[in-house]
Amino acid sequence: MHVGPPKTGTSTIQSILAQHDNSSVVYPKVGLAGPGAHHNLVWNCQGQGGRQQFVRQDLPELLKQISDVCRCSTLDIVVSSETLLPVGRTGKQLGQRVKDFIDRILPHTGCRAEDVEILIGCREHFDRAASHYSELVKLRLENAIESTPDEYLDDFARRLCYFEKLLELEKTGYRVKALNYHPRHTWIARFFSYIGFSEEKIPEHRSMHIALSPKALIAKLSANRVLDTDKEVEEFMRRLRKCGNFHAYSQFIFGRVAATRAEQLFMRDRKNLEGEYSITLRAPGGSEQVNRFFVSAAELEEIAAITRSMGAKGGHLLAEVSRFLKR
Repeated sequence: MHVGPPKTGTSTIQSILAQHDNSSVVYPKVGLAGPGAHHNLVWNCQGQGGRQQFVRQDLPELLKQISDVCRCSTLDIVVSSETLLPVGRTGKQLGQRVKDFIDRILPHTGCRAEDVEILIGCREHFDRAASHYSELVKLRLENAIESTPDEYLDDFARRLCYFEKLLELEKTGYRVKALNYHPRHTWIARFFSYIGFSEEKIPEHRSMHIALSPKALIAKLSANRVLDTDKEVEEFMRRLRKCGNFHAYSQFIFGRVAATRAEQLFMRDRKNLEGEYSITLRAPGGSEQVNRFFVSAAELEEIAAITRSMGAKGGHLLAEVSRFLKR
C-alpha cells in the first residue's frame, strides 16, 4: 500500500505502474485517476465524492474487479494513492483512514493482514517544501496560493514532518516501511527494485510535475495576485515559457528567519527518522541554503518585454515581480 506522500515522485511511479503488464507485480487497473493512481478507488471506498477527477462508480463492482485481477496471480499486489497521506492531514484521523481503506479492500485481494506493508517515501523537508509550494502556486486562480514561500513554510512546516504520521500508520496494525527518497536520481529505480521489479524490468522514465524555476515561480505568484482570470494567467505564462528556464528541480527558496523556525521541527523529525527507521535525511547547508527566491535583472527584463503589451495590468504585474529583484 503505497501512500506517497505527495511530492515524492508519486505521479512518475503511478504512471509507470499503470502501464505495467503485471508481470513483476499486480497493479489493478481499477478506480484509477490522474497519471494512474488509485484515487478513485479510495474515494469510492470512503464516500469522498465531489473531488476533482472523481468518478462515482459502483463499489461492489470495483471490489469484484479487484478480486478478479488479484486472485488469478501469486505476485505481490501494489495499490498507490497519496490521497491517503495528504500534506495537510495529521493526527489520528490519518491512520484510521488508511486502516479503513486497507480493511475494505483486503478481503478481495486474496491476501492476509500479515501480508500487508504500507510504504512511505521520505524526502528532505526543505526540498519537499519547495516542491509542494511550487505545486500550490501552479494551481488555477481559484485554488492557487498567494503567500510567499516564507509564509507558506510557517503554515506548513509541521505538516511536512514524517515521524508523527508514521506513528499513526503504525497504529493501523499493518507493517510500515519508510524508504529514503535520496539520492533523488536513483529513487524511482530503488522504489521499483524494492517492490519486486528486476533491474531489466525497470523502464526508462522521466520525472513528472517538475517544479517551476524561481523566475517562473515568482512570475506565477505575481500573476495570481494581479491578474483576474485564468485565461490571462495562462497566456502570460505561455509567453514566459518561450523565454526558457521555466522548470527546474526544487531549490532552496526560503528566508533565514522562516527557515530557522522550520528547522527546529525538521531537525527533531530527522533525528526520529534516523533513530526509529534508519532514514538519514541530510539538512541543506552552505551554498545550498542560499535563498534562491529572486529574479535577476535579465529575467526581469524578459518579463517586462511580455508585460509591455498588457496595459495597466502589465504594469502592475511587473511592479509585483520587481519586488523580488535580486539586489
